[in-house]
Amino acid sequence: MQYFSYTQSMWFRHQFSFFLFFLFPQIQMVALCNSRAMGEADENSDIDLFIITKKGNLWTARFIVTVLSSLLGIRRRNTHWLEKWSPDYIKTTKNKLCLSFFITEEAMNLDSVRLQPSDPYLDRWIYTLVPLVNKNATYEHFMEANWVEPTYSPINPSWRVFCMKLGHIFGFISLFENLIKKLWLPKTLKTYENLEKPWGVVISDTMLKFHDNDQRKIYVANQF
Repeated sequence: MQYFSYTQSMWFRHQFSFFLFFLFPQIQMVALCNSRAMGEADENSDIDLFIITKKGNLWTARFIVTVLSSLLGIRRRNTHWLEKWSPDYIKTTKNKLCLSFFITEEAMNLDSVRLQPSDPYLDRWIYTLVPLVNKNATYEHFMEANWVEPTYSPINPSWRVFCMKLGHIFGFISLFENLIKKLWLPKTLKTYENLEKPWGVVISDTMLKFHDNDQRKIYVANQF
């Protein structure tokens, strides 16, 4: 399955970003999700990422991936003010990284956000995850926590193991977790308020889920 389709320059920037994510111990897993992972993306789709962080590093990890992807020019910007599928909207989203779902390693079980009595879309979402960065078998642990058989076998080339060891020098950034949260949380909550508190958004100490257009209820309704 082809997950990406873009220019060589964009391909390099994405690959380099995943390499950089490996360097930071705060980031334990980065997985491709949604339309790209499900094989339903078109040429104008963004690239949704699901990120698992070390315990107590939720805001630090978000800060790291946001800064790195912004510097590389591959982060999707806020599009709430743009008309969907307009030229400006497509330019802002096409092949850009959408950083909209973070959890810590102690919150791997997603029952807290699961629709009851069933959530077929979430089940499919978990099953189709494609791990791009996978440290300490985090992908396998996540799948086990959600009662799903892993779809991908771990791939850990020597250079990735080397990066994980080298990355310990960036561990000090975790010392700024509370400061980063203190500076960023008010802005995050303000955006949440401005969007009239959509049900698909979760802001907690173990989860940041920014799915303000969560379509799962519609998906379930259309199943029957």
